[in-house]
Amino acid sequence: MADYLLNYTNKFLLPVQLNTNVIELRKTSEFYELITSGGKLLADYIIVTTGTNPNAYIPEFAQSIDKKTVQIHSSEYKNPHLFPASNTLVVGAGTSGVEIAI
Repeated sequence: MADYLLNYTNKFLLPVQLNTNVIELRKTSEFYELITSGGKLLADYIIVTTGTNPNAYIPEFAQSIDKKTVQIHSSEYKNPHLFPASNTLVVGAGTSGVEIAI
């Protein structure tokens, strides 16, 4: 399975970052800024995935994000059409997060 995912990300030139810790996530007036152990990332949208449990666990910080921002649990994710063509960030490396990201 790991080889398949590696080949998939290489084929479609997906910017997957492994072994990266999230330090901080904040909303600026223009985008989301994610500070990681590997540097800073910017995105128009963010998907946070924290595990494979179908019962939604919503991190506490999610309540402080602007209510106009689309936030969903991976159990609610059906297809990428929910997010317009733009930069979307998936946070988390559980099975569901990896599947959504690719």
